[in-house]
Amino acid sequence: MDSFGESKQSTVDYEQLFHDLIKLEEQGPPGKSKNDVVVTIPVSESPSNSGISVSTAFNSSSEYGDGPSDVTLVSNDAVHFLVHRSRLLKASKSFGPLLAPDLDMLRLPEDANTLNVVVHVIYNIPFIQYTPTLDILLQVVKALKKYEIPLKSFLNPGTPLFDGLINKLPAMPLEVYLVAAENDLFELACEASKQLLSFLLTILTDEDVQRMGSIYLRMIFTLQTERLFVLRRLVANPPTAHAPTTTCGAGEYGRLKSAWSSASVNFVLDGKPDVSVVLLYKTLDAAKTDLPCTDCQQCVTQRVQEIVVRWSLTPKTIRMDVQDFFAVLPPALRYSGSVN
Repeated sequence: MDSFGESKQSTVDYEQLFHDLIKLEEQGPPGKSKNDVVVTIPVSESPSNSGISVSTAFNSSSEYGDGPSDVTLVSNDAVHFLVHRSRLLKASKSFGPLLAPDLDMLRLPEDANTLNVVVHVIYNIPFIQYTPTLDILLQVVKALKKYEIPLKSFLNPGTPLFDGLINKLPAMPLEVYLVAAENDLFELACEASKQLLSFLLTILTDEDVQRMGSIYLRMIFTLQTERLFVLRRLVANPPTAHAPTTTCGAGEYGRLKSAWSSASVNFVLDGKPDVSVVLLYKTLDAAKTDLPCTDCQQCVTQRVQEIVVRWSLTPKTIRMDVQDFFAVLPPALRYSGSVN
């Protein structure tokens, strides 16, 4: 058994997994979302009154819903959205008091860009073509809450609003995490937590902490802490010595350990929970540079591959039950005593 409690006769093909991981990381993500561009929603002039702006997505010719529209929503900048009363009431009963039976027009305080996304969310229609900014999407979330439209029904994985917020994660992951936390949207918080692995929690404001709440604050703190523990535990164990040869015996093993310590010291003293597998590989692999023994070099190579694979398997998102963190780790990474 090795120092992690895993059999040395492992059947895991660390070398193949290692090469696959390095290739994927060097390729980077499949694509990045466009930079935020503020665009005005498409509107058209009403044929009967050139002074009225009507949404090109929700107008008298739209095919959304059953039958012709029977109510018009008007934004604070006078853009008209022709929608269906039944859709609004299905989304939230709070629209009931606002929609009297004889009322066919409802003026709302939201601007056209925000109301456009709100209506798309209610109809469950993608709105990515309008490239709304994160600020607009956050205003949409506030509007949904104000009208008591259940976020857990319209902001869950696979919905247009969920996908829209995910696209904005690289720019403002903390804000997305705060929105998720204060509304108990666990799946959204999980996605945001991937971008907060090394976020400095000490710079959170009192307002941030209040919005995040104790549960989600503890989850992100635990994620960062446990990943850092795993990283240090992995790199603290040097490669296993190879069988003695005529040119390299037990006495030379000290040279290998010294080289490993020099290569890994920064991860032990100043490692980050979001360190990439490429950086981990390149830094640790440098330990073999000054080793004259090819067997020692191979020991380093095998150990580095093993570390990279195990690090890639360490959870990167928050967990609902933070005490279960180690339960999802490979057995070799679970805590089993003090680290020497």
